[in-house]
Amino acid sequence: MPITHVTRGYPLGGFRLSPIGLDDLSSVRYVHVTAFRSLVAPSLTERETEAWLVQFYQPAYTERLIGTSLLGAWVGRELVGTASWTPHPSASATARIDDLFVHPMFAGNDIGQRLMTAVEASATQSGYKLARVDVPPVSAAYFEARDYRLLSRGMRAISPVAIAVPVVFMAKDL
Repeated sequence: MPITHVTRGYPLGGFRLSPIGLDDLSSVRYVHVTAFRSLVAPSLTERETEAWLVQFYQPAYTERLIGTSLLGAWVGRELVGTASWTPHPSASATARIDDLFVHPMFAGNDIGQRLMTAVEASATQSGYKLARVDVPPVSAAYFEARDYRLLSRGMRAISPVAIAVPVVFMAKDL
């Protein structure tokens, strides 16, 4: 189901939420890499940062994005944030929330919250009862503030570099 939402009061008259198309994927990568470098990388080792950055440029990353319900936040013609959801691969009635990235210039302006609300609502409308995320530890507080609860802490393998990075596994009832 397409999601479109316009919020007034932001630069250039507002931002809109709309699905990401194939022609937008280079902008998606730019937002993901820029947000990651600014907001997540400072909390990681150089090796962990490099593993994430290599992953962003792999064909498998682009293919995964195409297979999600990827939503973008736009200010004018500029993509400034993304979020997506997919069915969780190992848990029925569970949506996996991914790809929440907001360009650092727009961080703290409620764009991330609006994206999360929209993808959670889309997952709920599709019959999902639980949302799960696995996020870098530095991002856990953001999700806790949005009613996600800690399930566990662990490691996630990053391909193709074959390095494990720390992650926090969290869930929220939808």
